Amino acid sequence: MNVLYNFVYAEAPDLFYIDNSVAVATFINLLGVPYVYARKKDEQTDNLGQRLAYGGSVFNMAPYDNAAEESWYKKTPFYDKTKYYLKDQHEVNNKLFCMYLEEEFCIKREELLQPFLLKTL
Repeated sequence: MNVLYNFVYAEAPDLFYIDNSVAVATFINLLGVPYVYARKKDEQTDNLGQRLAYGGSVFNMAPYDNAAEESWYKKTPFYDKTKYYLKDQHEVNNKLFCMYLEEEFCIKREELLQPFLLKTL
């Protein structure tokens, strides 16, 4: 975690992509850096750590169609902020998907920064 802290301190990233690591998501969240969390299918329904990671993210990503989503997850508030895509589709449209993520992040970043920007005016 020291390496991660030093990186955040030195580089001040605008966004992190976290591939299913609750520990990293928690640490990055404590450092105040927004993150996108990659969700994997068939995770435990009662895992509080995973739920906290979903909740703290700017949005979640799932590499499958939302029709295949688990019923328990569809009942959570995280379902509405999860972006779904098919792996084959992602491979074919990689550039378009990255553009979509960038646009989505920019919108979320503006929402997150708005209260701070109003205070500085």
